Amino acid sequence: MNGEDDGGGLALGELMFSTGLARWIGEGLANAMQAKSTLGLVILFTAIATIVSETTSNLASATMVVPVAIAVAEAAGVNPVQPALAACFGASMGFMLPVSTPPNAIVYGSGCIPLWRMVRYGAVLDLVGFAVIVPVMTWIAPLVLKLG
Repeated sequence: MNGEDDGGGLALGELMFSTGLARWIGEGLANAMQAKSTLGLVILFTAIATIVSETTSNLASATMVVPVAIAVAEAAGVNPVQPALAACFGASMGFMLPVSTPPNAIVYGSGCIPLWRMVRYGAVLDLVGFAVIVPVMTWIAPLVLKLG
């Protein structure tokens, strides 16, 4: 099930990057959101990856969003490491729906957890993850990774 999604996501991510589609989409999003700084791009791509990961596997989400983050950061003259890492971490935040990850599907399939409870608590986990990822990628990552 997820292996097929991952292969499609990998292929889509590579094609998006090699054809320039990633840059086109990313620049449109960055311009629409007025995100041209490291902080703005980290916020934007953490949010996008988190949202995408709710409907696809984590690997497929990262493979689709990270090339866009890299292309946009390069176009904005920003080091792409922080937005790309933020997108990677954001892609791991799929907690709301059974389709996000196999553990979510197993828990939902057990019948013990209703969908509305998964969505409610998953949204809280997504927000907490977002609140952790953004400051870590913006202020701590440059110190640890020695980004200039």
